[in-house]
Amino acid sequence: MAPAGSGYLVQLGVFAAPDNALRIYQQAAAAGQPAHIQSRVVLGPFVDREAAERARKRLQAAGAGPGVLIPPERPR
Repeated sequence: MAPAGSGYLVQLGVFAAPDNALRIYQQAAAAGQPAHIQSRVVLGPFVDREAAERARKRLQAAGAGPGVLIPPERPR
């Protein structure tokens, strides 16, 4: 279930209930389609690693969880 890179995506829906997203995912996978589930909140983009790290630490201090620093995608 790796997320797609910079290619085209087909969104099949946005679901409030995770079970509904899982059901559609399973249908797509059973049909042989490369599917994955996305549900995330991201900040940025930031101009550099240091700016992103400062934002991550501020939110962690505010109780939002540790966060994960994600580097920019490399051109292919």
